[in-house]
Amino acid sequence: MSTSTAARILVPIIVSALIATGVFFVLRAPKNASAQGPTPTSTPATTPTTPTTPTTATPTGPIAQADLTPAPTPAPAPAPSPPTLSVLMHPAPALTPLGSLETKDALGPQMRLTLTPVGAGVLDLTLARHVTSIAKGAPRENLQAEQRHQIIVGTETIESALIPMALLGVTLNDRFVPLSSDLTATGQSQWRAEPDPTGIALLADVVDATGAPVATIRRRYEVLPGQYRFTLTQSIENRTAMPLKVQWIQAGPADLPKGKLTYGGDLRRLRKGQLASTMEDATASRVWGRDFLPHGSAVGTPTIIDGVWRLPVSGPDVTFWPPAKGDNGRTLSWAGYANRYFAVVMHAKDPTPSTTPGANVVSSTTTTTVATPAGLGLRLPLLHAAVQTPTGPGVGVGVLDRIALQRGGAKEGEVIDRAVSALRTISPTISVAPGTSADFSIAVYAGPISRSILRDDPLASKVGLTDLEMYTFGGPCAFCTFQPVAYFLRWFLGILHLVTFDWALAIILLVLCVRTLLHPVTRWSQMSINRFTKQMQKLAPKQKALQEKFGGDKAKLREELAKLMKEENVSYAGMLGCIPMFLQMPIWIALYAMIFFFFDLRHQPAFYGLFQSITGGGWSFLADLAEPDRFIWSSAWAGFEVPLMGHIDSINVLPFILGAVFFVQQKYLTPPTVGPISPEMEMQQKIMKVMIVFLFPLMMYNAPSGLALYFITNSALGIIESRHIRKRFETLEAAREEELKRNPHLAPTKLGLMARLQQRALGAQQRAETIRNQQQRSRGGR
Repeated sequence: MSTSTAARILVPIIVSALIATGVFFVLRAPKNASAQGPTPTSTPATTPTTPTTPTTATPTGPIAQADLTPAPTPAPAPAPSPPTLSVLMHPAPALTPLGSLETKDALGPQMRLTLTPVGAGVLDLTLARHVTSIAKGAPRENLQAEQRHQIIVGTETIESALIPMALLGVTLNDRFVPLSSDLTATGQSQWRAEPDPTGIALLADVVDATGAPVATIRRRYEVLPGQYRFTLTQSIENRTAMPLKVQWIQAGPADLPKGKLTYGGDLRRLRKGQLASTMEDATASRVWGRDFLPHGSAVGTPTIIDGVWRLPVSGPDVTFWPPAKGDNGRTLSWAGYANRYFAVVMHAKDPTPSTTPGANVVSSTTTTTVATPAGLGLRLPLLHAAVQTPTGPGVGVGVLDRIALQRGGAKEGEVIDRAVSALRTISPTISVAPGTSADFSIAVYAGPISRSILRDDPLASKVGLTDLEMYTFGGPCAFCTFQPVAYFLRWFLGILHLVTFDWALAIILLVLCVRTLLHPVTRWSQMSINRFTKQMQKLAPKQKALQEKFGGDKAKLREELAKLMKEENVSYAGMLGCIPMFLQMPIWIALYAMIFFFFDLRHQPAFYGLFQSITGGGWSFLADLAEPDRFIWSSAWAGFEVPLMGHIDSINVLPFILGAVFFVQQKYLTPPTVGPISPEMEMQQKIMKVMIVFLFPLMMYNAPSGLALYFITNSALGIIESRHIRKRFETLEAAREEELKRNPHLAPTKLGLMARLQQRALGAQQRAETIRNQQQRSRGGR
């Protein structure tokens, strides 16, 4: 046999043996994979040619915009390279919306849910029975929508997208498989539809390099009739003959629409509920859900990189769970976004734990066989991050952070304001046995932040969604809005509405009841201030004489003034009469915040719709207590922006009435001047009056008419109350002085507690001053 002939025979044999050996080690690689999945990254795109051609196309949806890196973990031990995985391609399915917008009552579907094949996410979520305004033909409330943004880099246009609830991808045996690739331009999709009579089921098929099936991922949406909720039943099936390590990465709810900014500013918030630890609650059923982050904090703090403002893509600034300071034994019950009146939050689909065996939790040290939950509930952390053992929770919560769609901006504030964010969940790695499935199902509440609606929903009550209702603007004054007080006032306002059947009248009656309840405190306070003011006015001539006599000796002047006030039975303790007025402020602040955030006032007319009835619905004045009074308004007028006031699109009269009421109120609440004042102090007092009369109503110009009614009623009742108290005080003082003239021995000689404390303080101050003077004289004598 010649050398060339031998080469032609041996070379193919050797090459075939090498290929077979390589395939053998590739197929055995999953057995040696590390416990923690690597950083998910997209793979180079390949253009599909047939419906069954595998693809690993680079996504342009949420994956292209945000970092999908899980929480930092120790570097895994070196292992053979994992096999290449891809997703079978199919013709893009035509998806019919779920639910309906034609529902007229509380029994039918409360929303219309439109899906997209990109990530099997939500394209649009619109409520059926709630519109954006009272204008005729106003659009319905849209709570979730696909967000897109285009940027031009050189000659190339790059489009980024953020899709709520999209499955961003899964990590299978250390290989990240993107499942949110946007291939709509090609008419192809990673997802195929499965027939479903009551919902929409979408499936994705993951295969290896040889085309052998590895996993089937299933996501099924269903809109529940009569509920502001849809369920997302999702699972992954292991179709190999070996255990499959799985990490699930998906987007959650996204920012709600910002809308036009008026009174209160941007009220978009990130909300989450935490299940109490057994140390905090023995039954471990209490959910703490009153924490929130405003939109700016949820988006994160941008920094300048290469001359451009960039939002953070990872790190503690945008990681919301687990907390940086530890979870204190708590677990995550729900999370989502909210604005003034609506919320979209994900929570457990079924609060009842399951004990169906079949899955393993994989940690860096051990692999423990535990139960797979049919739905993650109260005793189970949300976000498919752990499983339930017969004795308690499994390994705990995974990672909850956010992805963001950045829409440019030349300033930090513009970048934050324009950005849209969505939650992202990353589960721990779990081991799925061959032929079995792991469940990652959740439910999503998308509806009003109404206590009555949430309490009538058994599932919402069970997972603690009732804490979504909060009456606070946040910020440094948040502690003043005592929530128990606000909740009581809301309950009492509802009782008054059952009596009046009109929310405007209920607000007026509520203010009347509160002022009546606080009248004893107000009366004592104002009488104390009036009495002290009158006493000081009588002492003014004597004080002036002492100032002229002892003006050069401050210590002697203080001593003589104290002696004068003691002789005349006058104490600075009378100035403390203003303290009870400040103690009432939390009640008024809580009432103010409650009216602003109370959902039941939304789109409700005042005074039985009187102004609409007499004009056949043509007058918008007080037609919506949650909006400005709109004395003159047209929905066709776009309006304009005013700094510190927001968007102005109507002429309102209640703020001017409020300014007039404030002007009159000052005459009764401002105490007379005690003694002579300097021209500078007189000018300061005049400026303060102007600011109160003009500036405050100007700031209230865009306030909801329900709040304006509250302030006008409160101030008007304050004027009446102050006038009554002042007349009562003058009558009592006149009678007391007349009695003292007839019986001088009845003049009070015993000082009260506050007066005695004041006298002791003055005495201590005088003694200290005397000691200092003596020390100075002794040093001077030396």
